[in-house]
Amino acid sequence: MGTEWGWGWVEDVPPNPQNTAETVCVLVGAGRPVPNAGGVINLLRSSEVEAPGGESWHFGTTMDLAWTARALRSCCAPAEAEALVRPPVERLRADLDPAGGWGFTPGEEIRWLPTSLAMIALSEADDRIGELVATAAFQAAWDAIVATARGQGDGEPCPLSSLAYALDVLVCPGLAPLRSARSRRAVDRAVGSLLDAMAGDLPVEQEPFRRRDRLDVWRHLTVPLTVGAVARARPDAVLDPRFRRQFAVLCRLQERDPDYEDVGGYRVAFGGLITTYATVQSLDATLSVRASLSECLTGADVLDLAVREHGLHHSEGRDLELLPGRPLIVNSGAALAMAILATTMLAAGATAALAQPGGRVRNLLVWVMIALATVAWTAYLARWRSWSRAKVLWFLGTIATVVLVPAMLPALT
Repeated sequence: MGTEWGWGWVEDVPPNPQNTAETVCVLVGAGRPVPNAGGVINLLRSSEVEAPGGESWHFGTTMDLAWTARALRSCCAPAEAEALVRPPVERLRADLDPAGGWGFTPGEEIRWLPTSLAMIALSEADDRIGELVATAAFQAAWDAIVATARGQGDGEPCPLSSLAYALDVLVCPGLAPLRSARSRRAVDRAVGSLLDAMAGDLPVEQEPFRRRDRLDVWRHLTVPLTVGAVARARPDAVLDPRFRRQFAVLCRLQERDPDYEDVGGYRVAFGGLITTYATVQSLDATLSVRASLSECLTGADVLDLAVREHGLHHSEGRDLELLPGRPLIVNSGAALAMAILATTMLAAGATAALAQPGGRVRNLLVWVMIALATVAWTAYLARWRSWSRAKVLWFLGTIATVVLVPAMLPALT
């Protein structure tokens, strides 16, 4: 019933086939050996383990079968893998709903998570995939995936996780013969929708399902899901600011404190648990990003982007966020031009005010221009590394104390 080899969803939970299969696939994808492969393979072949409470824990859902088939195919020798993957592959073939797709278990409502995992697993592990894709049921599943990627649902907003799963299916190498102009347009549509969503905060989506009599919840971690799916579908999209924003979020979910027991692991969300499935999905997404970067960037491009992002040189642009969420990218040259323009406007306004004194509105306009000039010069000075944040704040405080506050009081009376 139990085994000491494998992975559970967290460290203090007994290993199970599903988390172990996911981990094996990522280790093989990263070119790392699977520790104690014999014991791991024995766990992958089992369908029940002992739960923390001592009762039997069944692992026979579509997701379990799909991950098991992929893991056995990837970590076993070809001659051995053919016999080992046959049982889960045959189960997946038999569980295909005639309407097109898979439920969490046979006879249940068709869902996108088990459908996408089953289609990808069969494309990798089934030697007779050519026969299966020609069936009406598999074609119906493919058409439904295309419709989901195009956003052609029942009127309800398509969950981000469903879009990510659909995108992975549409770009799966083993299913390339099914691609068409319509599916390629669906890929473009799905990538655009996910990038738009990446501009904001991505939630953790939840979906209930059953393992026999046990009610469980599948947590769709949309940050690694969307990052990985977009990187695999459109390698050049990794340069998009929206994509980079979520990849930065993904990196911050990793525990980097060397004194922490689970250093290197990833959390399901900020402040959440470090889990095996979060770590596995995040590593898979990171590997996809790395592959995309090597495809669309040279070493010089990476260095240039890093310098620009950190603004190490004054001529590189930095964000000046005058309004929340609306940054203005300014380098030293642009800031100097703004400062000179604001100072010129200030001088002209002050000259006009002195020539014809009087009028509260005119005086206020002059001091507004003084404030704009101060901001512009501050932005210029802030672009020079010799001007630390403390120096910039000192400059602002001096201007406000010595010039602006005493001068504004008579203007307002």
